[in-house]
Amino acid sequence: MVSAENKKLVLGGLITALLGVVLSALLVCKHSFPGLCQTSLGCTIDGVDGCLELGKSKHSKFPVLGFPIAYAGLFYYLWLCLQFLQIFRTGSRPLLSFTLFLVLFGLVFDLFLFYVNYFVLVVPCMLCTVTYIITFIVAIFCLMLYLKEKPAGDFMQGLKESILPGLSGLGITIVFLAVFALVAPSSEARPASRGSLLPAAEAARMVRDFKALKEVKLDAEGLKLVEGGASAYIEIHKFADFRCPHCRHAAELLERANHRWPGRLRIYYRHFPLDGSCNDRIGRKQPGSYSCNGAQASLCAPSGSVAFYHQLFAFQDEQKELSIDNIKAVALKNEYKWQDMVSCMGSGATGRAIDRDVEAAVGLKIESTPTLVVNGRLLPPGMPDVSYFLQLMDALVYEREGQAAYTEYENRRKSSGN
Repeated sequence: MVSAENKKLVLGGLITALLGVVLSALLVCKHSFPGLCQTSLGCTIDGVDGCLELGKSKHSKFPVLGFPIAYAGLFYYLWLCLQFLQIFRTGSRPLLSFTLFLVLFGLVFDLFLFYVNYFVLVVPCMLCTVTYIITFIVAIFCLMLYLKEKPAGDFMQGLKESILPGLSGLGITIVFLAVFALVAPSSEARPASRGSLLPAAEAARMVRDFKALKEVKLDAEGLKLVEGGASAYIEIHKFADFRCPHCRHAAELLERANHRWPGRLRIYYRHFPLDGSCNDRIGRKQPGSYSCNGAQASLCAPSGSVAFYHQLFAFQDEQKELSIDNIKAVALKNEYKWQDMVSCMGSGATGRAIDRDVEAAVGLKIESTPTLVVNGRLLPPGMPDVSYFLQLMDALVYEREGQAAYTEYENRRKSSGN
């Protein structure tokens, strides 16, 4: 049995592990059920909810497996709670040895996650940081308990004797993880099926709901990165950061919408770099100034270079940073005059162009990227649901052109064989 004095250490480890359960559950909620967990308390840095943004990125999942790390963290802390309860009840020394091994393993894994959080992500996940601290505190309680209890035999012997209860707990954990993986929604937006236009009868309702969104005013005069004809009647402003994965998804969504309704959309691609090097609204500077490099390069490519804007987002697929050398390689491949681009990137005019976008974003009280403004209405921040956005475009087109637009769309589909 654990001595009365040492039971305080067991209870300390248990209470700390319970706090880990609560925070991990909140991360699971923010990553998989963002509509339910909308609070950004403790997560916002420079106006961006890093916890929410992590949930939208590939870094929130185990490589290859694609399994959410937050779920694993939740059950890891649940498992630790069960271990401490069992130690408190039985005083099992082999179980204590196994628990120490489990905690040390978690500590090493957290070191890897710490690196990703602070050296790979644009905005760190602060809830994740707190869980690293929790694991460290649990490790201290567990190590102190292990040393005070002086388990019989060496560490490996204690670990061997605890294999059976450990594997039992692991089996239960795997079952729960599998269930959660099946029932939890994917954090990736689900694309609308090909040809699934919004039913005409629902167009008026969707337009009415859309017009209930906050109305804002943006000046488009003189903006360079523009896609779509001057006669288009759906005007979209997109504020983004080149290192933000969902900003890239939003750009692809806008391309889909433009292909769906050619000639109806005019898109302004604007910047809100999450880097204090060129955005004084952001409190910290990125090593390498990658976000600023991308914003400057996109504005300094030859006129009409929206294609180059999309090429810079493609760096994410190749897991390349927006370093000057990497941007130069793409510019030369496009046969751009690199020296002219370099001069432009460092010019005051380019700095003022970025400042203009930043000031416009600040006026909108942007809290995350991407942020879209459609016909003067501010959409909720973040990557919009794909089906909703495409069908909103359907509704705006139907409001303007009626059934004739739907008929034209169906004719295009049939002629293309889709």
